[in-house]
Amino acid sequence: MSKNLIIILLALCTLCVKTSQAAPVKQLFQASVAIADTSMGSRVQAIQSAFAATLIKVTGNPNVVNIPNIQNAISNAESYLEQYGYQNDNGQSYLMASFYPNLIKNLLKQNNVALWGSDRPEVLVWLVSKQNQIMSSTTASPLQQALLRDASNRGLPISLPLMDMHDLQSITAKQLCAFDQQAIQAASNRYHPDVILVACLQPDNNPVNSAGNSNWQGHFSLFTRNQTYSWTSQQIDEKALLADSIAKVGNDLAQNYAVNTDQDNVTVVKLVVSNIRDYQVLNQVRKYLAQLTPVQQVAVNSIAPNVASFSLEVIGGSDALIHVLNLDHELVPAKQINQNNDNGLYYQWLS
Repeated sequence: MSKNLIIILLALCTLCVKTSQAAPVKQLFQASVAIADTSMGSRVQAIQSAFAATLIKVTGNPNVVNIPNIQNAISNAESYLEQYGYQNDNGQSYLMASFYPNLIKNLLKQNNVALWGSDRPEVLVWLVSKQNQIMSSTTASPLQQALLRDASNRGLPISLPLMDMHDLQSITAKQLCAFDQQAIQAASNRYHPDVILVACLQPDNNPVNSAGNSNWQGHFSLFTRNQTYSWTSQQIDEKALLADSIAKVGNDLAQNYAVNTDQDNVTVVKLVVSNIRDYQVLNQVRKYLAQLTPVQQVAVNSIAPNVASFSLEVIGGSDALIHVLNLDHELVPAKQINQNNDNGLYYQWLS
């Protein structure tokens, strides 16, 4: 793949053709940072940087590191450290650090900072070179490695399109770079995307320094279910543009999905679930609800043939619960089972 690339990113699709749903992020409380050497001074500084990166990853909020109490915690990052190690990638050394999840969650609660759970939209990335070559999932390049690392550090699960005969016949580089929404949606349907991010990167022909080097320009559009966001960016190179776009996507998605950890914001929500075929399914639903980020407590109120009623303590109330249920697709909205106006939520279990 040529180093001069036009980048197209499509968010919330999957590498394989499957039903769209939230992608659990692994190693959410871990980050890697580049280091010059393995001396004690470099190690201490790298652990602090990794802790700051982890806090941004679990909140989706880059401003979290500006909170005074958080800054103090970053200075004392080794108190949160679970383990660390070193990795070499193409001659560059990295420190990999993992931190205790419960300690971080408590830190965020104490400072009233929203937490972005591990179930996150999966991002399908379309990469198009200026030779109109679309990068597939089998393509390997330094740019792809940089993209994967940036996404991992922001906790964004990403994948690349198959670019098989079906994709080649469905979309062209010209349509992607023209932000042809109809064509992009049609080509993406096989991946069942929830959100699409399109970005077109190209070198600026005007030199910016005495060496004759040029900046890179990026034009982006983020298509969510209800809105479209567009912006432009300019960076020193294509990798920097990719990093900038991944950060932007992470910030925007976190604003929609992060849950405020303020315990004063807990509301009891009634949830009625149909398709409860037996007690094994009932237990599956209860465990599923308990692991959702905004859900603090789960209680079974009543059981009837094929139906169960739950009482949930939810941070952010029914809006926060609906938001995360819509992302995960294990439960889908259902018609109200009875005629009582009890303001409950009615869903059907699909698994």
